[in-house]
Amino acid sequence: MSLAILLAAAAIGRSQDHSSPPAEAGPDFASLLGMIGVSDDDLADLAAIEADIDSRQAALIGRILYRLEQLDLDQLDVQASRSGGEHAERPGETGDFPAGALVGYRGTAISAEKLSLPSGADPKPATLYRCRIDMAAGGPLVVFSADVPKAWLTADRAAEMSEPVALRGVLLRSASDAASEPAVVLTNRFQWFPNKGVPAGTLWLASRGFDAALLDDVRQGRPLAKPDESREAAAFYRMLDELAAASPKELTHLACEAVAEAAANWASRAKSAGREADRLADRLKTSSGEDREALQRRAAALRREQSMAANVAERAEHGLSSVWPMFLEPEESAGQFFVIEGVARRAVRILADQPLAGLTHYYELDVFPPDSQNLPVVCCVARLPRGFPTGDVIREPVQVAGVFFKRWAYARRPGADSTSDRRLPARLAPPLVLAAEPVWLPRAAPGDAGRGLWAGAMLLVAIGVSGLLFARRARRDRLARRQRARYDAPLDDLARLP
Repeated sequence: MSLAILLAAAAIGRSQDHSSPPAEAGPDFASLLGMIGVSDDDLADLAAIEADIDSRQAALIGRILYRLEQLDLDQLDVQASRSGGEHAERPGETGDFPAGALVGYRGTAISAEKLSLPSGADPKPATLYRCRIDMAAGGPLVVFSADVPKAWLTADRAAEMSEPVALRGVLLRSASDAASEPAVVLTNRFQWFPNKGVPAGTLWLASRGFDAALLDDVRQGRPLAKPDESREAAAFYRMLDELAAASPKELTHLACEAVAEAAANWASRAKSAGREADRLADRLKTSSGEDREALQRRAAALRREQSMAANVAERAEHGLSSVWPMFLEPEESAGQFFVIEGVARRAVRILADQPLAGLTHYYELDVFPPDSQNLPVVCCVARLPRGFPTGDVIREPVQVAGVFFKRWAYARRPGADSTSDRRLPARLAPPLVLAAEPVWLPRAAPGDAGRGLWAGAMLLVAIGVSGLLFARRARRDRLARRQRARYDAPLDDLARLP
């Protein structure tokens, strides 16, 4: 058996059983730091940082964070468990553990200050934040982190920060070392469980233990990142795993609530856009040159916004979501609940790149809703209804309720066309929705009565159609050109298509 196979088997076993670490887990993290020349005095020096960081301190931080990054989450769990500090609730609980131990905390982040890093230090983190964590019991905790959720950096959120978090990191100083000083920890990142100020889908996921900070690594309009490129793959699989535990009925209820909320929000946007468009119309009468061109571009954007609002309202009348926001405003729509109906033309089983305990595979459906202008919405679902057909060529009516993840550009499938560029252009990047299971809708079946009459009528129609074949052939080239222009329109023009 090859070494590669053995390593793969070990990795799979570790990812599927977090509760059974090996009997010999190797040296603790403090010993590993000693091996790379980081002493207890160095850790104490880092713990005393207030604002100014010198080149030596920045290099030390970079080396420690690099070692932390090499440990996967399972190894961090094992090390923190051995240090006795896994998810400690009070800073004082780390008092029996030496500096350099791996510890874990849960609490509420109440501040995050970006620190200035000196130039020339190597290695050093790209950014460093000094955060204060309010614990459920005991005093505050000071955390130096290489990253914080992007939402924390907005002015509105920073003004009154209260963010539920969890973290695993290196203990720089224990609270017992100086009774008047808080414990200090160095970490790569926070796990974030927001309870307000995020899209409804993200809020629901966070309430179930999903780390919303993973969504900062999601890249709109690009291929899915590989696990070694960013945390986007972890966000995908963990979100799908959480959704898999929910029932389609629960997700449909949540998505239908989101439909009504979206309709109200878009109605408000359309009203504001209409008022601004009226003001622009007056200015256009007297403008010229570059100013006029800028006003015309803004007027076009307002018309598109009104058109999108009309589409959202039309779909909401049927209790469904419009797909236009996912195509045209993916950044704003990510993390929102959507419920769509359409025809699934493809359903294939996909093996998970990062198998979790309850998710080793999923299904990828290409769904074509009536308002998508014949562009697919790719739905990744944890399971299919019993008897649901799979394959590259199917036609099954479905309803899917889930959370919008991103617009996804993927490699062309075999037979799409021949080109040296193996990545679809951005205009064809479809929305990617994650869900538990599609609802298989019944087909409309014809009644038994009058079937003979209908058969005769269809025969007459067939005879008439055969007489039109010659005329249709003459128009074929013109229709093909029109259809191509329609499908090749950029997604930015979606709202203007008939």
